[in-house]
Amino acid sequence: MSITEAYERISKSKINFSDNRQDFNIQSCVRDYDTNNFTGLFDHNETMLFSNIYPYVEGRALLADELYNLLKMIGEDTQHGQTPEGTSSSVEANGLTTDMALLQKFLIFTNALIIPSVISKKDKFMAKIMEEIFDQDLSNQFKNGCFRCGSKDLLETDCPRCKRRCFVCRECLKMGEARSCTPLFLFSKEQNLQLKIKISPEASFGQNKLESMPKGKLDYDYKSDDLLENLPHLDFDLTPAQKEAYDMASEFLDREEKKALIFALCGGGKTEAVYGAVKKIIKKGGKVLFATPRRDLTRELSHRLEKAFPGIRINTFYGGFKNKLSDGEFVVSTTHQLYRFYRAFDLVILDEADAFPYRGSNNLPLLLGRSLKKDAKLIYISATPEKSLLKETKKKTAYLITIPARFHKKPAPLPKLIKVSKKGMEGNNGKFSKKITSFIDKNLDLNKPMLVFVPTINLAEETSRRLEKYLRKQNYLKKQEHLSNDADNSIASIVSFSHSKDPKRDEKLIEFTNGKIKILVSTTILERGITLEGVRVLVLFSNHDVFDDRALVQMAGRSGRTGADPYGEVIFAGEYITKAMKRARKLIDRLNKEALKKGFIEE
Repeated sequence: MSITEAYERISKSKINFSDNRQDFNIQSCVRDYDTNNFTGLFDHNETMLFSNIYPYVEGRALLADELYNLLKMIGEDTQHGQTPEGTSSSVEANGLTTDMALLQKFLIFTNALIIPSVISKKDKFMAKIMEEIFDQDLSNQFKNGCFRCGSKDLLETDCPRCKRRCFVCRECLKMGEARSCTPLFLFSKEQNLQLKIKISPEASFGQNKLESMPKGKLDYDYKSDDLLENLPHLDFDLTPAQKEAYDMASEFLDREEKKALIFALCGGGKTEAVYGAVKKIIKKGGKVLFATPRRDLTRELSHRLEKAFPGIRINTFYGGFKNKLSDGEFVVSTTHQLYRFYRAFDLVILDEADAFPYRGSNNLPLLLGRSLKKDAKLIYISATPEKSLLKETKKKTAYLITIPARFHKKPAPLPKLIKVSKKGMEGNNGKFSKKITSFIDKNLDLNKPMLVFVPTINLAEETSRRLEKYLRKQNYLKKQEHLSNDADNSIASIVSFSHSKDPKRDEKLIEFTNGKIKILVSTTILERGITLEGVRVLVLFSNHDVFDDRALVQMAGRSGRTGADPYGEVIFAGEYITKAMKRARKLIDRLNKEALKKGFIEE
């Protein structure tokens, strides 16, 4: 069975915009025209309008309602931008949401692929389409599921749209309703699935890749050497380790491998290492995605990239962000937002590939693959990469790039592994093991902030209270001449806790950063994304299952990050020494030795 036959089998879906309830059959897009020749189908105004709108939808996967809302947003956006000669800007762009004949022409013009959002049973025709869309063999695992997000979690319900019982994707409910009766629109210059009808080069983006189309307002000359010559803009010089990685990431784009791994020491400055590759793709007229695991990182990264690449239009996607246009050359998004894209990017950079939500997800790797163009490149960035990815680098199927040193040219602190009884770590009535209290006392005397990691929420709160008791017994406040005796410097304000369910965690993190809180007891919620001068790290109950080698490396990576205090101190305390504790120490030691060998750090 060919792809064309499979597509024809499913090309009878009804398209419905919920706002105006106008249904039409996909086949009606062509029923009034000569299916062997589309020359003359589009007049000059339509050609200019469609050319102008297409960059907004290119590389997108959209439900009908999402397409409707996006077209409305495009109309509003073009009110404030340049208007192609012969068009009436937002009036005609918005006209696509009310004029079904115009919309049908647009779908033909863009060679859009239109498929059901959800399939509810194993179907050889659907399976063929599914494999093509996600670019891999799914015959043994995908008997039903959602074309939009890749989830298999379906629910059969009474449907207000088709007035029958049909299937809805549970995973998509919070992002828009994907049902077996509603279509999904896929827009791509690389569209391989073709209708049996023959479309002339003048009419189809999918077959001529825009080469002969009129230029709309979004055809920025990003290929210009004048624009890119002085990019990226940096407020600092790259370290030798960063510069090596920067050059290797740029060279990777010309290598045979499709994937690369940037294996970076925590605090090694991994983000800047991809800037050369980004510049190279944009110079060629390509498109880049930088995906991160969390919303706060996405916002921060977007601001950094805007400063580094002035003049390049950057679009940002994360939950709750209002503007969903993707007409820029650079997209920054959370990994959860990957469901929005289809064959969109020439380069995808996946930051913290070992972290939630990407790690352990069945859906996100599928969506990541779907977002890539056929010949695209993929760069994973991680301080604690998956074993499977490291094996690929050894087999030379993935290109390995390391950043083994921090900017201050000092080795990362090696964790000290110690055995402590459970009772000694619990600290009932403030009675902690001497190994623990000596660490606490020394760093309080040195006025060094301490991050104490524990495996559970209950332990975070209990350990915080027990440390308070210990400090009271030690008359800590009276010993600290640099502290006043006001209420703000009570023991309770010096020691605190943080975890995912703590409503004041952001406020406490600010107080910890400002030096008001001296000891912050935390779950793994703070294992990433925090840099604080002079911080010392103590991991209690390091033998707990929640502390695998990746988590331990990340927690150790909080210490020794600043030039003012580059050495830091890290202790892993457990009832016994686990393999994970040993592996974490070994990994840090490996990068230190590599950095020393290459001359990136001083002994």
